[in-house]
Amino acid sequence: MEQEESKDESQQVQTPDTSSDPSLAESSHEGADDTKNVSKGVNPAEMSDGARLAYEKARASLEEQGYVFEDDPQEKPDPSKMTDEERAAYYAKLEHQALTEVFADIRKQSSDSELVIPARWAEQGFVPEHMDDQSFVDLVFAYLDEHGQDEDPKKKEKHHYTDGWSAVGSSIDPAVRARKAKEAAEQAVKDADQSSDTTIDAADASSETAKNADSDANAKDADASVKTVAATAGVAVAATSTDADDTVRDAADTNSQSDETSSQAQDELSDNAESDASDEPHDPSNDPIRCCDVAVLEGAETMYLYSRDKMTDAYAKWAFLAKEDNKVTTFVTCTREDSRVYPRPLIYTSLMNDPFDFTEDEIFSIWQTVQESGAYPDIGSCDASNGDVYFFSTKYLSADQAQSLAEYYSVERPMSV
Repeated sequence: MEQEESKDESQQVQTPDTSSDPSLAESSHEGADDTKNVSKGVNPAEMSDGARLAYEKARASLEEQGYVFEDDPQEKPDPSKMTDEERAAYYAKLEHQALTEVFADIRKQSSDSELVIPARWAEQGFVPEHMDDQSFVDLVFAYLDEHGQDEDPKKKEKHHYTDGWSAVGSSIDPAVRARKAKEAAEQAVKDADQSSDTTIDAADASSETAKNADSDANAKDADASVKTVAATAGVAVAATSTDADDTVRDAADTNSQSDETSSQAQDELSDNAESDASDEPHDPSNDPIRCCDVAVLEGAETMYLYSRDKMTDAYAKWAFLAKEDNKVTTFVTCTREDSRVYPRPLIYTSLMNDPFDFTEDEIFSIWQTVQESGAYPDIGSCDASNGDVYFFSTKYLSADQAQSLAEYYSVERPMSV
């Protein structure tokens, strides 16, 4: 009876039902590279031995054909059944994971020459289950304010950490316990040193007693004959000296043993402190998240984030202007930037490149708007002899300088190459 039941179970898991999904049958016949997600729908732990072996064999066969099995569904933690401490730790882990994903995504988008806006985090599912979208945005910027860059990340990464960061959930740093243990060890060393001083004082007292005994012995021997006195005094001095040396040596040995004992006590306490810290279960939500490379640009309606490790500040500024979609501001800013930084006039075709992607008609329409507005009197234009149009700012270049540089970049330099 059990064998028949096992046989039935094994038949249910050996092959997927392709009658309701032609794509499964087509994939299995052609051996295509496209993979199919397959929900196991069974728990091998609840099967008999025979059925489980058959299931594992069937699964291995399907995986070789390119099928992907989903993980066994696990019971989702229920915060309502947790204590306050457990709930806080659980939320801290969720927030830590979400922040890690956000900063990793910023670097990925920067590598693809894209700025990130906060609205993306909800779209990508980064927001923890216990937070709303705005609360999570506030959390990200609070973490950046506290742990972000303190100086140019190209020079040095510098973080300021506390024992626990309230924005992500308070936590107890295991180092606190180690610090307390270290203080106890230092106190033990002080106590041991005091004990050593007491031992040394005792040794000095013993030495003084030995000297007094030596004097008494010499006084008694003075009444004897010269020969007897000499012999007796020699023996007494030798004996007394030996006793004194033994006393001092014993005191030194005691002092050495005391020092060794105090050293062992310090090592033991230090080992216990390290053991206590290492025995503390590691909580990843306590680990700082690197974000010193993340920079923020404030737009008219939203913030833009990028990684300085993956995107230059200059390109980020251009991408920012393009995202803000204020064409006049973009035109004027780029013109002034080229005139100030290089310095050189801005050739109009540069605005046709990524990230602006302006058309030629758009560029000259913007230039007309700039002229008519009268708000940008420093912006001018000049032409090279081949017809290339350049724009410049008189704040940084004179008209003659701009004309000369335009001729050089469009005509003279290409001819000399």
